[in-house]
Amino acid sequence: MKLLPFRRRSADETPSEYRGYTDVITNALIDASADTAATAYLAALEIAAGHLSRAFASATVSGAGAGGFTVPVMAQIGRALIEAGEAVYVRQGNRLVRGLQYSILPDGRYQAETPFGQIVVPADRAFHATWNLDVMSQRGVAPLTNARTLRDLVRKLEASMGEEAGAAVGYLLPIPSDGDGGNIESLKQDLAALKGRIAVIETTRGGWGEGTTGAPRRDYELVRMGANIPEGNVALYTQATETALAACGVPVQLVQKSDGTAQREAWRRFLHGTVAPMGRIVEAEAARIGLAISLDWDQLFASDIQGRARAFQSLVNGGMSLQAAAAASGILTPSD
Repeated sequence: MKLLPFRRRSADETPSEYRGYTDVITNALIDASADTAATAYLAALEIAAGHLSRAFASATVSGAGAGGFTVPVMAQIGRALIEAGEAVYVRQGNRLVRGLQYSILPDGRYQAETPFGQIVVPADRAFHATWNLDVMSQRGVAPLTNARTLRDLVRKLEASMGEEAGAAVGYLLPIPSDGDGGNIESLKQDLAALKGRIAVIETTRGGWGEGTTGAPRRDYELVRMGANIPEGNVALYTQATETALAACGVPVQLVQKSDGTAQREAWRRFLHGTVAPMGRIVEAEAARIGLAISLDWDQLFASDIQGRARAFQSLVNGGMSLQAAAAASGILTPSD
């Protein structure tokens, strides 16, 4: 089916001015990537990217293509999936070279900017793992790209609280405006030299010539000056940050002050709900470019050994065979 143009073509227009749907979407994504609100780096984004990066770096990589998926590469893949929604690498032999910027040519080849210059490779030599995929442009979509309103809210709250936290901080000592200049200068010197010692100074209870009606309620009562962030802003920022973490697949209990049980459960959900599924995507993409690998996080899953043991015991007590119960509780894989 041929798509009709939205307007008539004038005589001075060139064919290059007409773009298909794919070009429109691609350019929109590029425009969005240049938008301050979309690219602003958030604390929640760093927390999520750091969690997935370190989890990927902890993976045990085996298989024919394991040499290309070194610890630094795995860590960077995990971080890029959160930050950019995609990780693009060019295969050179059994080695992976990161594509800093890339474009997909009409014939399906990848044109990538690498630390060693521009490279054009066929699709079966371009590793392209994505968090989410825009089908039309074939580009990855980051978890906070679709949640634009949330990201903009967190960015504005962080900026607002940062500006307020940068306000002048200190203590003010109110004194009568008609105080004697010599006495005030002496008071400044005495205060600067206190350092925990005692200074004998004149009282202000006499009102500095005004009488007791003009005297302050207390001698030398300091008034603090500094940041005073509204509690409503703090609560809203906390809730928005937790929502952003959830959008990135990180249970909020991992970063909250919570007990050990909640932490272990959050860690289990993070491993099973985010790390392992994204690992499957990486495995599939590696196999597509001829570098078959298998990712294993047994060391991380070991933190849930007590929960598995309880599940195993319950299943066995319920009549399940030892082999089936071990496989069902995750102590052994079905192949074992």
